Amino acid sequence: MSRRGALRRLRGGDEGSTLVLVVGTMVVLSLVLLTTLGYVVRSQKYARNDQDQASAMSAAQSGVEELLSRLNANSAYGSTLDCSNTALQGPTVPGGTACGWGSTTAVGWVPVVPGSTDPTAAAFHYSLDLSTRLAQGRITVTATGRSNGVYQTVQSIVGEQGASDYVYYTDFESADPTNTAVYPSSWSGYSSAAKTACGGNGYDKAYHWWRDSSGHARSDYSCKEITFIGGDVIDGKVFTNDTIWGSASGGVKPSFLSQVTTANPSCVKLGATNSDWEQKCLRSGSVANFNSIAPQYHAPDYLSDTSDAFAAYPGCHYVGATRIIFNGTQMKVWNRSTANGGTAPVAVAKSGGSAPSCGTGTDINGQTVAIPSGLVIYVGDSTKATPGACSTGQIDGTLPLANDVTMTTTNKRCEKGNLYVEGAFDGQVTLATSQSIVVTGDLVRSGGPTGDDLLGLVAQNSVEIFHPVKADGSEIDTATWPHRITDPAVGALNPTKGIQVAAAIQTLQHSFYVQEYDEGYGGGKKLYVAGSIAQRWRGAVGTGSGSTGYLKNYSYDQRLTYVLPPYLPRWKDSRWSLRSLGEIPTPGSLKG
Repeated sequence: MSRRGALRRLRGGDEGSTLVLVVGTMVVLSLVLLTTLGYVVRSQKYARNDQDQASAMSAAQSGVEELLSRLNANSAYGSTLDCSNTALQGPTVPGGTACGWGSTTAVGWVPVVPGSTDPTAAAFHYSLDLSTRLAQGRITVTATGRSNGVYQTVQSIVGEQGASDYVYYTDFESADPTNTAVYPSSWSGYSSAAKTACGGNGYDKAYHWWRDSSGHARSDYSCKEITFIGGDVIDGKVFTNDTIWGSASGGVKPSFLSQVTTANPSCVKLGATNSDWEQKCLRSGSVANFNSIAPQYHAPDYLSDTSDAFAAYPGCHYVGATRIIFNGTQMKVWNRSTANGGTAPVAVAKSGGSAPSCGTGTDINGQTVAIPSGLVIYVGDSTKATPGACSTGQIDGTLPLANDVTMTTTNKRCEKGNLYVEGAFDGQVTLATSQSIVVTGDLVRSGGPTGDDLLGLVAQNSVEIFHPVKADGSEIDTATWPHRITDPAVGALNPTKGIQVAAAIQTLQHSFYVQEYDEGYGGGKKLYVAGSIAQRWRGAVGTGSGSTGYLKNYSYDQRLTYVLPPYLPRWKDSRWSLRSLGEIPTPGSLKG
């Protein structure tokens, strides 16, 4: 055999094994390519699904934003069913028969992009729970978005903005011009211009500390100003239409633990230091610890004086001096004939509801009834032509105390609409008066800060902390008054020394203050407010660094963001905003 033939035979055997190798490699590569292609196809499917889910969620949120725009364009929107709103349309809409909607009505969808007719494009539908709209200024919105056959649903609470969004709000940081302890009733010694600036001619004519566009400023006059002092702790957002005065005590500054907002025009373009914030946002020479949270400027917002409206709100209505002590879901009530001119209480039912139990007869002397939860307790003036001062013990057998000068002012006459209150409450109720609310002891929540108990205190005049004194300034029975009550949240007195008021407080024309604040007490006692405070004028609660009266310890009740005591007033020109939002399963009736 020739060498060439041998080589040819060898090459022929090698060619066969190479073919097997090539074919095997192609099979492996094909499998890899097919696997990769399958992964890519699946990934595209998942990516598309993720995209559709995100688009549907965005569409649901667009529905909430669309509702807010309607509410802010027309504050009365939602009071009646809007038949022209396609987003509300459906087969089971409450009151939908008025719109011609029924069991065969298709669910209404509004495209996110106006004018779109693509059935796979993003669109939204929503339903409204209006049961808390009137009483609480809150609406629950259930909004569903769809995109390319994918559905996402969110449930949110939208609400009207108001002073209850802040732990502390004031229109003016100066003393109430009707406070005769600081201003003479005749305004002697004050010029006409000074009287106007300080509010003596009405709060609507008074000046703020900062200079307005007309050149007016209260800082040009010797009005009676009130300061935050070292030892005061404000735990929650603060809003003032005025300019805060802050003073140190023992090297300690008043402490603001959350955002401070002021209408002072100089509080803009701030630097990064606390000292710069003090210089631009407070009065000259003032100090405060902002705890690394820069204050901010905002145009003024104003309290809505709806005090007269409470006389028509559902609940228990009394006239003349009234005493209430809460005890869980019950309350003990005194509203005597000698104070109410022989007028029995009036029980006003909520629309579609039953009338509450408010006590019977014209002489209610310690009757125990259920708290009208979800409603109001209103105390108005008697129509008696010549109201007189309450005699000792006339209100409830104990109050007024003998020789107590806090009861001798004309607005504390026995036929006037004043309410004296204390106790542990279980429920949601707002107390409102044509005159003042006097807190005679702790007001605490039976369920603590995480329960559902809410209390509103709305006075046309003032909310006052009871502090009985004699004409010579000496205190009356300080071991008993104000009454102390164990706070269920901690199982002890809270604070240890002082008084607690767990409530959303609004004084629509005057102040929240301590009676005879410059006499007695002191010794580190604290006024602990667990809720919010809104007042037309600053009310004094003590002097110096707690040498008399109380130091402030104000802590915001975060629940007020989402739910309010019944009929609590909102801003004069209130806007609606988103309060909460969370994802929920989409109802099957919306899919199809």
